Amino acid sequence: MPRPKKIVQEESKISEVIEVQEESKISEVIEVQEELVVEPVEELIVEPVAIKVPELEDLSVEEVIEEAPKTIFKVYHLGNFVADVEENSSTLDEYLEKNRVQLYDNVAKLRIPTTDQEDLVLFNVPATDNRKYNSLAQYYQQNGLAPQSPRINDWMTYYKFKYPMATEEEIAIQVFGPLDYSFEIA
Repeated sequence: MPRPKKIVQEESKISEVIEVQEESKISEVIEVQEELVVEPVEELIVEPVAIKVPELEDLSVEEVIEEAPKTIFKVYHLGNFVADVEENSSTLDEYLEKNRVQLYDNVAKLRIPTTDQEDLVLFNVPATDNRKYNSLAQYYQQNGLAPQSPRINDWMTYYKFKYPMATEEEIAIQVFGPLDYSFEIA
């Protein structure tokens, strides 16, 4: 096969100066000057004037602060009426504390690592084929993968991965249902 011919490019230097002729237009410039004339105004002189202020009598003013009526809450346990409770009372705080304890117990239950093989398959195998396998080991073996420890091994991590915008408390309420005590303004 013959060799291709070399193409030689000539370097061109720009040595020519292009002259541009500017058309000069003469335009008239009119300058307007405004002078600001300030006329002196008589100076105002303010003289102090003495005013007598009558002395105020010592009046005893009693401030009457009306307390806003406290809000009354109806408390329900599993939908059944329990009691009427005032806001900021210790009994209301007790019911709220019971709800808080129940909520965080439910969150702790979801954080417990599971050993159920079907749950581990659900957590760690893509959703398209996670119901074809009975265990994670079976999934690895049938797909020619090396066995490894599961990345997700508890329900809370699974739900956080599935619903990233939800908080742990919201997840616990969705899984276990509403808390035992509910409140309504009376």
